[in-house]
Amino acid sequence: MPFIVLIGTVSPTSLTNFLEEYFHKDHGEDITRHCVLMQPYGPEKIPDLHLILNKSKYLHNLKYIEGTPLEPHDLDRCFVEKADAVIILSDKFSFDAD
Repeated sequence: MPFIVLIGTVSPTSLTNFLEEYFHKDHGEDITRHCVLMQPYGPEKIPDLHLILNKSKYLHNLKYIEGTPLEPHDLDRCFVEKADAVIILSDKFSFDAD
Protein backbone atom coordinates (compact mmCIF):
# COMPACT_ATOMS: atom_id res chain seq x y z
CA MET A 1 0.00 0.00 0.00
CA PRO A 2 1.44 3.38 -0.94
CA PHE A 3 2.29 5.74 1.88
CA ILE A 4 4.36 8.81 2.59
CA VAL A 5 5.98 10.23 5.70
CA LEU A 6 5.25 13.90 6.36
CA ILE A 7 7.63 15.92 8.55
CA GLY A 8 8.62 19.54 9.03
CA THR A 9 6.74 22.61 10.17
CA VAL A 10 3.08 21.67 10.37
CA SER A 11 0.28 24.10 11.03
CA PRO A 12 -3.41 23.25 10.80
CA THR A 13 -3.64 25.24 7.56
CA SER A 14 -0.56 23.71 5.91
CA LEU A 15 -1.61 20.21 6.95
CA THR A 16 -5.17 20.65 5.71
CA ASN A 17 -3.96 22.03 2.37
CA PHE A 18 -1.49 19.20 1.94
CA LEU A 19 -3.94 16.44 2.88
CA GLU A 20 -6.68 17.83 0.63
CA GLU A 21 -4.27 17.60 -2.30
CA TYR A 22 -2.68 14.26 -1.37
CA PHE A 23 -6.01 12.48 -0.88
CA HIS A 24 -7.81 14.22 -3.76
CA LYS A 25 -9.81 11.86 -5.95
CA ASP A 26 -8.11 13.24 -9.09
CA HIS A 27 -5.04 11.17 -8.15
CA GLY A 28 -7.00 7.95 -8.55
CA GLU A 29 -9.99 6.73 -6.60
CA ASP A 30 -8.90 3.10 -6.86
CA ILE A 31 -5.67 3.72 -4.93
CA THR A 32 -5.71 3.71 -1.15
CA ARG A 33 -3.15 6.22 0.06
CA HIS A 34 -1.74 6.56 3.55
CA CYS A 35 0.19 9.27 5.31
CA VAL A 36 2.32 9.08 8.45
CA LEU A 37 2.72 12.46 10.14
CA MET A 38 5.75 12.63 12.43
CA GLN A 39 6.24 15.59 14.75
CA PRO A 40 8.62 16.05 17.70
CA TYR A 41 5.73 16.67 20.11
CA GLY A 42 2.25 15.36 20.73
CA PRO A 43 -0.72 16.58 18.70
CA GLU A 44 -1.98 18.60 21.66
CA LYS A 45 0.83 21.13 21.04
CA ILE A 46 -0.72 22.24 17.73
CA PRO A 47 -4.10 23.93 18.17
CA ASP A 48 -6.90 22.17 16.28
CA LEU A 49 -4.64 19.37 15.05
CA HIS A 50 -6.81 16.78 16.80
CA LEU A 51 -9.77 18.01 14.70
CA ILE A 52 -7.86 17.26 11.50
CA LEU A 53 -6.59 13.88 12.74
CA ASN A 54 -10.11 12.80 13.69
CA LYS A 55 -11.85 13.84 10.46
CA SER A 56 -13.65 10.80 9.12
CA LYS A 57 -12.06 11.11 5.68
CA TYR A 58 -8.56 10.81 7.21
CA LEU A 59 -9.29 8.56 10.18
CA HIS A 60 -7.96 5.35 8.59
CA ASN A 61 -5.39 6.86 6.24
CA LEU A 62 -3.53 9.29 8.50
CA LYS A 63 -1.35 8.18 11.41
CA TYR A 64 0.42 10.46 13.89
CA ILE A 65 3.76 9.50 15.41
CA GLU A 66 5.57 11.56 18.01
CA GLY A 67 9.23 11.55 17.08
CA THR A 68 12.00 13.28 15.20
CA PRO A 69 13.63 12.45 11.87
CA LEU A 70 17.00 12.90 13.58
CA GLU A 71 16.50 9.69 15.59
CA PRO A 72 16.95 6.39 13.72
CA HIS A 73 14.52 4.65 16.10
CA ASP A 74 11.76 7.15 15.22
CA LEU A 75 12.42 6.69 11.50
CA ASP A 76 12.14 2.91 11.98
CA ARG A 77 8.78 3.38 13.73
CA CYS A 78 7.55 5.26 10.63
CA PHE A 79 8.89 2.55 8.29
CA VAL A 80 10.59 5.38 6.42
CA GLU A 81 12.65 2.93 4.34
CA LYS A 82 9.44 1.49 2.89
CA ALA A 83 7.78 4.89 2.27
CA ASP A 84 7.16 6.02 -1.28
CA ALA A 85 8.33 9.51 -0.31
CA VAL A 86 9.25 11.73 2.59
CA ILE A 87 7.71 15.19 2.34
CA ILE A 88 9.17 18.07 4.36
CA LEU A 89 6.86 21.01 4.95
CA SER A 90 8.88 24.20 5.38
CA ASP A 91 8.04 27.17 7.54
CA LYS A 92 7.14 29.81 4.98
CA PHE A 93 7.24 32.51 7.67
CA SER A 94 10.80 31.74 8.84
CA PHE A 95 13.27 34.62 8.89
CA ASP A 96 16.23 32.23 8.75
CA ALA A 97 16.38 29.97 5.70
CA ASP A 98 18.81 27.62 7.47
